[in-house]
Amino acid sequence: FREGKKIFCLDRSLLLRPHNETARDCVLYCRQDFNKQWKFLEEAVCEEGCLGYILGPPGTGKTTTTLAFLHSLSLKGWSVMCIRLWGVETAKILQFVDGETRKAQINVPMGDAKWVDNVLREWTGGGKKFLFLDGYLHYLLDHQRIKGA
Repeated sequence: FREGKKIFCLDRSLLLRPHNETARDCVLYCRQDFNKQWKFLEEAVCEEGCLGYILGPPGTGKTTTTLAFLHSLSLKGWSVMCIRLWGVETAKILQFVDGETRKAQINVPMGDAKWVDNVLREWTGGGKKFLFLDGYLHYLLDHQRIKGA
C-alpha cells in the first residue's frame, strides 16, 4: 500500500495476461470495492476459513484485487496459488511459495480433472495455503470437477 492505503502497487508480471511491458507496477486505486473485497478475503476466507466467491462483471478488478491480496499473503508466509481457468484447453498457474514466484501453463484434458490433483499434490511450501480459482464458471461440468478435486 502507498499514500495512506489509497493506492496499491502490484508487479505487472503477476497478472497472468498480456500487458504493457513499459511499466513495471500496476497502480490500483483502492476504491470502495477494492477495500470491501480485501476485507472479505482477509476476514471471511482467511480468518474464518470460509469458501469465498467474488462475482461481478468483467473488468471490475476482481482478479487484480485478489492477486494483490495473494501477494500480500505470500509476504506474510502463506503459500498461495492461482489457477486461471480461462480457456478450454489450458490453465495458467501462479504460485507464491517461500518468497519465490512460479508460473506454469499446462494442458487441460477435457472431462478429466485429475490434472488438478497432480498440481495440488506437487504444491510445496509449509504453513497456511490459499487457492484461488480464477474464471470458475459454475455451469461448466469441467469446472465443477475441478472444484470437487
